[in-house]
Amino acid sequence: MSEEELARATCLLSEFADREGYALGTVYIERVERTPAAFEALIASVIRDEARAIVVPGFEHLQLIGSARELAAHMAKTTGARVLNADPARHRERNTAPAAPAAAGKVGPTSLGCEW
Repeated sequence: MSEEELARATCLLSEFADREGYALGTVYIERVERTPAAFEALIASVIRDEARAIVVPGFEHLQLIGSARELAAHMAKTTGARVLNADPARHRERNTAPAAPAAAGKVGPTSLGCEW
C-alpha cells in the first residue's frame, strides 16, 4: 500500500466513523513482514477498551492474513464488537455530500475535507 493509499484509507475510516457516530481510535496497519502483529494488537485493543465496533476500509484489507469473511467473523466472536465495512461503494445511498468531479485520478474533497 502506498502512502497515498494509506492516507486515503485512513481518511475513509475517519469519515465513516464520524458519519456513523463513532469516535475513531487507533488505525492499525498490517505490514507484510510483521503479519499478524497489527491484527493481534487490534484484537487486544478492542477487548481491553471494550470497543463497540471495528471498522475496516474494505473487507479485502483483511485478506493479507486470511479469508476476509472468516477473519471478520473471528473478530466479532472474539471481541463482541461489530465489524463494519467502510467501503463507500457499500454506503453511497447514505452519503449526502455532493459528488466531487474526478480529475487526474483524484476524487476531490470529501465530506470531512479529506482529499486524494
